[in-house]
Amino acid sequence: MKRQLKKRICMVLGAFYPDISGGAVQCFNLIEALNDSFDFYIIATCKISSNKRRTKRIFSEETIGRIKIFRINLYPGNIVSEILSFFAIPYIFFKISRRVDIFHMHGYTRKSCLITILAKIFQKKIIVKTTSLGIDDPLSIKKRRFVSPQIYYLIDAYVVTSPAQKESCRISGLPENKIFMIPNGVNLNRFNIPSAQERLNLRQEMGIPYLSDVILLVGFFSQDKGFDIFAESLLLLRPDELSNLFLIFIGSKDDGELEVDVKVVKKVYNIISSLEMESRCLFVDPTHEIDKYFKASDIFVLPSKREGLPNALLEAMACGLYCIANKLEGTTDYIIDSGKDGHLLNALTPDSIAGALKNVIGNKQLQSRIGAEARLKINSMFNMDNVKDKYKGLYSYIS
Repeated sequence: MKRQLKKRICMVLGAFYPDISGGAVQCFNLIEALNDSFDFYIIATCKISSNKRRTKRIFSEETIGRIKIFRINLYPGNIVSEILSFFAIPYIFFKISRRVDIFHMHGYTRKSCLITILAKIFQKKIIVKTTSLGIDDPLSIKKRRFVSPQIYYLIDAYVVTSPAQKESCRISGLPENKIFMIPNGVNLNRFNIPSAQERLNLRQEMGIPYLSDVILLVGFFSQDKGFDIFAESLLLLRPDELSNLFLIFIGSKDDGELEVDVKVVKKVYNIISSLEMESRCLFVDPTHEIDKYFKASDIFVLPSKREGLPNALLEAMACGLYCIANKLEGTTDYIIDSGKDGHLLNALTPDSIAGALKNVIGNKQLQSRIGAEARLKINSMFNMDNVKDKYKGLYSYIS
């Protein structure tokens, strides 16, 4: 009997492992879940703005496990790198096109337009996953320069992760039979509610007092992520409410990164200093061991002004944290049923965050009850095992 060959998928995105970003992590986790069923290639185009990541190479190839990765490094403002990257994309496409059945793009940029044209010419199937409302949803694509809506409409399947993104597809007039609602998935074996002993060990490792209420925030120090608004909320808490708090901020503060706003970094540091909380605060660079910080925490705060479907919120809920998130219609209110498995802020202000914190600080029973409900929600709606089955179905459907 002739052995059936695996379908071959080329993921196209910005950063990819070992780089850390929401899209990179979600793509890597999805590949890990599907690796037994498909063969994967990666085309990653990453903007290099930080000296920590600077390299002389515009283009490189490497293999991680069974994944063949082609990286294109872009330097903002460098016209030479822009020109070279333009030629690198068709070079990579022609090199792998005979070995690829489906091009699966995470987000949609100028490089995606070029790949879409090439894929159509060579009769390859194309999927695009919308990553963020207001950036690459269909309505936003129509407003963007250098990205052709006409080319965007040639795509074979559109994956959306939230009702807000799906509504954007509907309003834009995309065919219903091309729209697939597949949320981001969470590995529930890795992200889970820790035992008391595991939490104790993690807190000892990190130098966190065991009885503290640990608040965790994850993301770039940018205006969009709202870390500065959270910091302002601390100024509204009473001394007795602040006394038992321990704060963990996970995210890049490197002012060379395009997303980082140095004003936000300084504001957060200044407020922490004014409250004399330096010894009760950890600033952690992006890490591949983020699960241990979730498991060491009690409360997760997401004060974002804009999100796609936030991985960090899903992972925090999977670990049983009490989650406080800004209410983003069709996004965070799709994930959290406020009052049952988390708390949604009706207004993103220091007052609203402080009010939510006052309700939960010191209330271990409430934290435990809401956290258990949050875990059930993730298990029922965002389990990676279910998500990978949906992608298997999609890849088979469009082939």
